[in-house]
Amino acid sequence: MKIAVTGSSGFTGKKLVKHLTSLNHEVIKIDITEGLDTTDLNSLKEIPKFDIIFHLAAKSYVPDSYQKPQEF
Repeated sequence: MKIAVTGSSGFTGKKLVKHLTSLNHEVIKIDITEGLDTTDLNSLKEIPKFDIIFHLAAKSYVPDSYQKPQEF
């Protein structure tokens, strides 16, 4: 099964990717460190098709969310 994980380089994302890989799933890492930015539509168009997605990507500083809502 192809499984996409946003935030794949974060604490929880790394653990999930490792676990899914150990179960022989094909994992698509969606993370800015992988060159895929979830806030950029053009970047999202580059993601291969997948069966399931775990969305773990986030920014957490609330004041910035008011100043730059697109990024959140």
